[in-house]
Amino acid sequence: MPIRGAGDWVRTLLQGGDDPEGRGWEIGLIECHGVPPEGWSQVVLAMADGRRGALAAVEGARVWAARKTEIGSRGNEHKNQRGRAIQPWLEWVDNLEAELLVPFSVGVGRLTEGWLDWPLRRREAEEALVLGRVLRPGRRVHRYEDLAWERFLAAFPRTEALRYSRGVLKDALQQYAFIEETVRAMIEHHLNISEAARALFVHRNTLMYRLDRIQECTGLDPRRFDGALQLYTALVLHRFGQVAQSPC
Repeated sequence: MPIRGAGDWVRTLLQGGDDPEGRGWEIGLIECHGVPPEGWSQVVLAMADGRRGALAAVEGARVWAARKTEIGSRGNEHKNQRGRAIQPWLEWVDNLEAELLVPFSVGVGRLTEGWLDWPLRRREAEEALVLGRVLRPGRRVHRYEDLAWERFLAAFPRTEALRYSRGVLKDALQQYAFIEETVRAMIEHHLNISEAARALFVHRNTLMYRLDRIQECTGLDPRRFDGALQLYTALVLHRFGQVAQSPC
């Protein structure tokens, strides 16, 4: 198998795998929030051993995992990438948390098309985890391909990020604690108010009230694409501006 330059972690993974092409794998980086409990990496390795088409390798305080997907032909990989469920990774994290009683999260790279992709997918998984933990701390699975806009915004200088976010948001963050989750829900549910309300576990009228308050404060309507995009961009840049340097 062509693993030149891929690193010891790939060699360790390959000890448990038999794949002549290295195509159709997802690479994930699993990290513990806080101080890892003793022996946690061994628990991850044991779980990988018990899963069909799963491999894992320890690297310091982190564990790299690889999961073989059921996507067959190369032509279907790109077609189905964004539709892949996060459920297998979520189940892995659920099992870890139940076993060790501490929170975990995972960053996941894009599907591999061959062994030469593995080092790049490794970096993608790491970037997805870093960005996800900054921007979506309530989530446990962060996929690289779901963070395209956020990756673009991460390149903004900190001063420019803060200037833009303050100009757009004005006093909304101070007045309304719900603005970030509300705008994110509208973006993630394609501006569908009913679906966004269900995701937020609030009544539709409650969401309408929130949207009205946001519009009054910022002059931007989160129900419109241009307004929602400007607000979401400002919220992401605000997050980036709160850290000392770019997260990536």
